[in-house]
Formats: sequence, structure tokens, C-alpha cells
Amino acid sequence: MELELLIPQRSLYQGQIIKLRAEGPQGWFGLLPHHVDTASPVLPGFMGWQDIQDGLWYAAVDRGCLIKQGARVTVAVHRATVERDLGRLQEIMTQMLQAQGAAEQDMRTALQTLETDLARRLVKVESLHHGS
Repeated sequence: MELELLIPQRSLYQGQIIKLRAEGPQGWFGLLPHHVDTASPVLPGFMGWQDIQDGLWYAAVDRGCLIKQGARVTVAVHRATVERDLGRLQEIMTQMLQAQGAAEQDMRTALQTLETDLARRLVKVESLHHGS
């Protein structure tokens, strides 16, 4: 099978593989070369595959989709990192999640600031309206 792992900016991996394992909404599933054509959402987490030359590869992936059509498997996700060393991949994924948590906290803080500013402006408009 031919696997291509895509993120919005580029292709992260392209090569001939023997098998693939990924996680979808119904749990883990595997694909072999003569598997029926299928499409599935991919959940955030890990996926792995064995290529025909170098052995095992792993990827930490964000949500996306997987499509198998004939001998071609395309996985398109928002973010991903590909590694041969599963331990290193786990470290990278932990760092990504921590960075995402910090970014989400910054976004929540900015949203709270906007909401507070909007509430102040509404109170000011209301007091101007009732004061006339």
C-alpha cells in the first residue's frame, strides 16, 4: 500500500507500507494491503505503520480523516509529528499538549478580558441612556 500522511502545510510521510494501525471513533483498527476501501475519522493520539524497507514508524496526530482507496491510504490531519522512536514521540506529544494547554489558557484569558470590557461598555451605555 502507498501511505501519505498530510498536514495543511505539507506531506509529512510518503512511502510503501505493509500495514497500518490507527484509532477511530469505534476504537483501534488495522489496514492490510487487500483491506476493503474505507474512510474513517482519525482521533487525536498515536498511529503506527510498518513500511517495506525501514520497519516501524509512529506518528502523533491531531484529529483528521483516513481514506483507503485501492492500494492508496491517505491520512489528513490538522497537526502531526512522525518519529521512529516511540519514546521520543511520546515526549514530543507531551510538549505539544502542554503548549496547546498554554495557548488555550491565553485564549481564555483574552476572551475574559474582552467580555469584561464589553460588560463595562454596556453598563456605561446603559447609564448614559438612563441619565438622559
